[in-house]
Amino acid sequence: MECVASMPPETPLAFGLHPNTEIGYRTQQCEDLFKTLLESEGASAGGTASKGGGENDGEALCKEILDELGDARFDVEEISQAIPDEEKGPYQHVFLQECQCMNVLIKEISRSLVEVELGFKGELTFSASMEKLVEDIRMNRVPAAWMKVSFASCRPLGSWIADVKQRFEHLSEWTKEPSATPKVVNLARLFSPQSFLTAIKEVCSQQHHLELNKLNVLTTVTKKDVASIDAPAREGQQRIH
Repeated sequence: MECVASMPPETPLAFGLHPNTEIGYRTQQCEDLFKTLLESEGASAGGTASKGGGENDGEALCKEILDELGDARFDVEEISQAIPDEEKGPYQHVFLQECQCMNVLIKEISRSLVEVELGFKGELTFSASMEKLVEDIRMNRVPAAWMKVSFASCRPLGSWIADVKQRFEHLSEWTKEPSATPKVVNLARLFSPQSFLTAIKEVCSQQHHLELNKLNVLTTVTKKDVASIDAPAREGQQRIH
């Protein structure tokens, strides 16, 4: 025992690892700890649902999300018809694809929340998937069913919902003039940013008759503020942030 007590504390260096290796391990430990505490608190609240606890909270949260996003939709067919065929280029196809992805996501959110709402009213039997969805919402987690049709994100539910609304507003600005490309495109607001970067190369390839697979995107960082930009980028270029 004396030998064990005299041994130096375990560190990444003792195993031939970088000192920063322990950061990830400790971070994961903290996340697991707080996740367990939140789930324990949720289970305790669920046990007193009849007294106005977790069940009522879950119902209120579901209704709030449904009110915020339930009616948000893009009429992709109407938008597509508003763009003349000769003006439908790579940028417009990316834009329409983004609108379709947003519709799929919001449709899934609305469908699942309407089911949950019917379950709370007693008009539909609560299934395991519905209970899991309500539990995720109460724990401020994005439900797995939503993530399957969503953009990649590690945000908690509250921040994720705000992000969905911002993405919808970003696309809504584009729908006002679908034939044109926005003066500035926010890549962080797209479901598939790589598609837009590929569209830039496709436009350049068509304009200059170059091979697409030999083109690369060159990025130049500027100090301009988005609000100060009042004109579109030059031919063959795009402003992104």
